[in-house]
Amino acid sequence: MSDSEKELLNGNSIDEITVDELNLKTAQASNKGRKKSEKTGFLTTVKAEFGKIIWPNKQSLARQTIAVVVCSVVLGLVIFGLDMAINSGFKSIFGIK
Repeated sequence: MSDSEKELLNGNSIDEITVDELNLKTAQASNKGRKKSEKTGFLTTVKAEFGKIIWPNKQSLARQTIAVVVCSVVLGLVIFGLDMAINSGFKSIFGIK
């Protein structure tokens, strides 16, 4: 049994405390120290994650930008074509000029 578990028992024998009570007390004890470390640990973690970012170079960024623009234009033309076809279909079905 670890020292923290012995402290949580507060002089009770192991037979007098249930496993659920022990788990609850252990969780409460660990949460007290965690609150302060979460605040400072968050910023440290964010800084570490920003250090892992691999930024693209200008050539790669230009290629990706061109690919996005071309795909957007093609998709726009496909949607425009479908819209025109559906619109003309409804006009012919319902006799709208």
